[in-house]
Amino acid sequence: MATAQRQAIMEALKRIDEGVYGRCVDCGSSVPEGRLEARPEAARCVQCQGKRERRR
Repeated sequence: MATAQRQAIMEALKRIDEGVYGRCVDCGSSVPEGRLEARPEAARCVQCQGKRERRR
């Protein structure tokens, strides 16, 4: 689990460098500020994350 979290953080830092942090990697919409406060490494908006979790 720590490895997955580390990877998510590294990907978030890459999105910051690319100037796309805070945008959903699936649909491109804004990730809500509250979600980013709770999970700064969040890569998806709530809707897209929900869809991804339901597919598992």
